[in-house]
Amino acid sequence: MCIRDSYATARCELSATAARDALNRLPASYHNVRGFALIILSAALQMQGDPVQSQRVVLEALQQEDASIADYKTLMLAALC
Repeated sequence: MCIRDSYATARCELSATAARDALNRLPASYHNVRGFALIILSAALQMQGDPVQSQRVVLEALQQEDASIADYKTLMLAALC
């Protein structure tokens, strides 16, 4: 099952696992795809009742070097909403 399918069916544990797996496998240069995976991870953590960790994931991503890329930064800021 892909990230989108697990998220769309509210399977938050599976969504978080799939998002983490995607982040471990994706090359650092795939900014938009990594940003999408981080949004899914953040949302899955919120659905699991862990808003603090959800926010931490996004804030840590914003502190990384890739956060200077406009599209990536926009995705991360949207995840905080």
